[in-house]
Amino acid sequence: MSTITKRLPQSELEIMQIVWNTDAKKENQIITSSFVLSNLQGKRNWALPTLMTVLARLIKKGYLVCDKIGRNNIYHPAVSKEDYMKFEAKLIYEDTFEGSAKSMFQALIEAGVTSKEELAKEIENL
Repeated sequence: MSTITKRLPQSELEIMQIVWNTDAKKENQIITSSFVLSNLQGKRNWALPTLMTVLARLIKKGYLVCDKIGRNNIYHPAVSKEDYMKFEAKLIYEDTFEGSAKSMFQALIEAGVTSKEELAKEIENL
C-alpha cells in the first residue's frame, strides 16, 4: 500500500469512500468513472470531465491505481481505508487535541457523539 502524507479534501474523500466501500464488498463490482459518478449522485453534481480530473489527482497522490482494460479505466485503492483512518485519527489526536486523549474523549461526549458508558465499553472491547 502507498504511504499517506496528506489529508484528503472532502470531495476526494467522498470518492475514496465509494472506492473503499465497493472494494470491501468484493462483489465483483468493477469501479469505473461511470460507477463513481453514479454513486456521487445527491452529493456532487459533477460532469464526467470534473470527476476524471479528481480521479487523476487521486492517482497522482497515490490513493488510487488505474488499470486500463480496453477502453475502460478500472480503479482500485492504493491506500486501505483502515490505514487512512489511522492517519486521520493520529492527525486529529496530535493537532486538534494536542495529544490529550482526555480532551478528545471529553469533546466526543460533550458533542453527543458517544456517552462515557459507550466509550468505556468500546475501549474495553479493543
